[in-house]
Amino acid sequence: MVSSTPSRIDMHMQVMMERARVGHAENLAVASALIQQLCLAHASSTVPPLPSTSAAPTYRERVAHQNQRELYVRDMQVRARQLDATLAMLDHTYAYSPPFEVESFTSKKMAHLRKLKLSLVYLSHLLLS
Repeated sequence: MVSSTPSRIDMHMQVMMERARVGHAENLAVASALIQQLCLAHASSTVPPLPSTSAAPTYRERVAHQNQRELYVRDMQVRARQLDATLAMLDHTYAYSPPFEVESFTSKKMAHLRKLKLSLVYLSHLLLS
């Protein structure tokens, strides 16, 4: 005789599937918020060049500009590490998510995340040189 109540295994599987779905949605929300933050930060925190005057910049102006560049580089490196951690979290989520969950966040968006990360890393290396 077959019981109509779900077995403990079925209930456990349902709970695990729900946790995976909720965790996946949270990770996607984190990733999209991070993308927005990175785009805003990149747009608003570019380092202006030294003022081009006929006279050479003073020592104080050069030091201030160098400090500003170093802060920008550190900021971009921190953001690149955050994005790297988010990508790792998403990859981990994909490994344990059902296929229909993975398809909801397209590979196009993952490619965009990776491209953004590479551009941030490139910017920080460029500014360090």
